[in-house]
Amino acid sequence: MKQFLKVSLLIMLAACSSKKEEGVVISDATLFELTQTLSSFTYLKRSLDTLPAAGNSPHGGFVRVRFNQKGISAMNDSATRLSKTFFPDESLVVKEVYGTSGGPLLEYSVMYKIPGAANSGSGWVWAEYLPDGTPEYPAIKKGDDCISCHSASGNYDLVQIFRFH
Repeated sequence: MKQFLKVSLLIMLAACSSKKEEGVVISDATLFELTQTLSSFTYLKRSLDTLPAAGNSPHGGFVRVRFNQKGISAMNDSATRLSKTFFPDESLVVKEVYGTSGGPLLEYSVMYKIPGAANSGSGWVWAEYLPDGTPEYPAIKKGDDCISCHSASGNYDLVQIFRFH
């Protein structure tokens, strides 16, 4: 509950900011903690199966992708496609990356839609974490190495998973 209040306050402050540079920075610790509340997520295709990654994906051989309630609210009933034009603010997309089907978790690739955050890039906070929460690609980088691929044809609000899985 305490973490929920802290995150809610950060989101509220970010949303109230009129200038991007005045927004709150979503810390890696806060963002990683949000990925750990599994009960509030729904998996892509409503399945816990690992899916083979697309051949040119930089995110490992197999993945499971999950969405928080804000994110899933913009999707169709089978959780296979976006049913709206954009994900709503506060949508959280977590890609669990595995080297092999059924193998150990290698990392989390995270997108959190908070356009007012000082560390958002194109409206999303981007990060990658090892399973223990160590940042591999910290949120402060604003998705600088991610946005060009995520902007490619076939994206839905910068989310590419529907095209590959």
